[in-house]
Amino acid sequence: MPHVLGALWLLGLYAAAPVLRGRDAVYAFADRLRDALVLGVAIPFVLGFAHLLYPIALWIVLLLLVTLSAVRRAAAHELEEQPLPLLLIAAVAFVAWPPLMRPVLDGDSLSYHLPNAAAWVHAHSVWTTDPRYWWYPPASELFASALYAVSGPAVLPWSGTGALLLLGYRIYGWARAQYGARPLLADATAAAVVTALPLALQAGSLQNDVWLTAFFVDFLLCARRGNPAASRSAAVTALLKPYGIVFVVAGAIFTRARWRVWLSALVAFALWAMHDAVLWRSAFIPPGATSYSNGFDSTIVAHGAPAIGLLAEAAFRSSPFVALTLLVALLGPLLAEVAPLAGRSAFAALLFYLVMPLGYAGPGPQLATGASLRYASPAIALGALTLVPLMLSAEIAATIAMLAFALLGCAKSFTLFFNDLPTTAAPGVALLTIAAVLLARRARSAWPVVALVACAVLASGILAARQPVAYYADAFTYAGKRSGLYDWLARRQPAVAAGNGLALGTVNVLSPRSRAIDLGDADPCAQARAANALLVAVAEPERSETFDANRLRSARACGTVLYDDGIAVVTQP
Repeated sequence: MPHVLGALWLLGLYAAAPVLRGRDAVYAFADRLRDALVLGVAIPFVLGFAHLLYPIALWIVLLLLVTLSAVRRAAAHELEEQPLPLLLIAAVAFVAWPPLMRPVLDGDSLSYHLPNAAAWVHAHSVWTTDPRYWWYPPASELFASALYAVSGPAVLPWSGTGALLLLGYRIYGWARAQYGARPLLADATAAAVVTALPLALQAGSLQNDVWLTAFFVDFLLCARRGNPAASRSAAVTALLKPYGIVFVVAGAIFTRARWRVWLSALVAFALWAMHDAVLWRSAFIPPGATSYSNGFDSTIVAHGAPAIGLLAEAAFRSSPFVALTLLVALLGPLLAEVAPLAGRSAFAALLFYLVMPLGYAGPGPQLATGASLRYASPAIALGALTLVPLMLSAEIAATIAMLAFALLGCAKSFTLFFNDLPTTAAPGVALLTIAAVLLARRARSAWPVVALVACAVLASGILAARQPVAYYADAFTYAGKRSGLYDWLARRQPAVAAGNGLALGTVNVLSPRSRAIDLGDADPCAQARAANALLVAVAEPERSETFDANRLRSARACGTVLYDDGIAVVTQP
């Protein structure tokens, strides 16, 4: 069963992680989790550059690394750590379970995160321009590509869970070590961060804002201590988003990082820039064609005071905790005396959010709907860290407040997914997770947690594979009508499908062996013919009726019509 292979891959990464361990006397769970995520990115990155991104190659490399880790006896007894952040662990399990038991549904994940990962697997290489956003920095998508290659699409939502857990552990550790916060306050604060809706929704998706936040916070913490692991975190941060390198530069300045940190980030960034330069001319859709509506007018700062007011409203609507942390981030420089690194970094992250493209609007009203708050994830997390030393004078009241914020976040997340019956198992999953962790600590063995993770991956994969056709038909309705396209794709399993207006990730889930290509609006028929692919044209609700009608009419005229329901047209050019 492919879901078993997914569990083995994830657990194998964790087993192999200590090969990256240096000479540090302390190698805690968060360090090992970080290194597991780094390996999950690095293995497919190296194999993809070498045109060797095959399942067998992935398993061979992982087995070699696990063996080397065992030979070195580099693993740590991280379960002996005291005290355990049980609130954080329960919170991550609670918010992660609902999206883990569904197929990938998030719009960005289906539009470019998953298509990128799947395209690399089909090409056995990162040297392909099949998806629209082929040029996008690849770190989290590479992690997903390996999971997709070894186990298929059903367990892909686990790509976000490890990053969210890493972020929570770093918040907890920073609050304890840097500010001397009591365990319960640090635990509650970390739980409040991971359950804040803009972050919690990424627990079971391929979005990379939590990845960026987790690795940026990890980088700041490691660089401040002079830990060599800062180089690894910097490299991954630089490869997470087009502006990941900006965060690395800011963090390196704030922490006065060593030259190795700068070098690792710049080399990683330069390698991907070289990749983009080589493939630029051969792409169906050049990078410039994907940047519509991404100008200055799409930023928050371009709309002045009214946009700041809208930001405050959207943040409070998401959660009072989000509004509070963003306010603290805004005051970061004034709080530098009590939280110098966190305060300055939070302010820098918030400032970047205000000037970044798509913060205010894009193809849709990003800020008004609160969708763009996910871009503020670094500011939210670092704002929470800046808040910790201010709470030390009233720890009991602050702990109660953080617990209330965490419960509110859990409730909001639970409500969003409540229409699906297995979602109601989330509280039970959280309790089982806590029981397994406590049993593992008592038995001084990781096996209870290993068994729970394996069972959770298997169960979530089975549930996610139940009825993806129904999920996508409901998610992509047009004028209240469902399209039968997704059932057609699942039944016909085309060899090559070229999408025009299609969320390409749906093909990757419904027909994993199909090569999926994104087409631009400039003569998609000719592009599909050149690729020897079926043309799949889909009407999009955000487009005008005239535009959609012309798109479908052109598709029908392209060749032999194989499917047509008035919403989607499939043609053999």
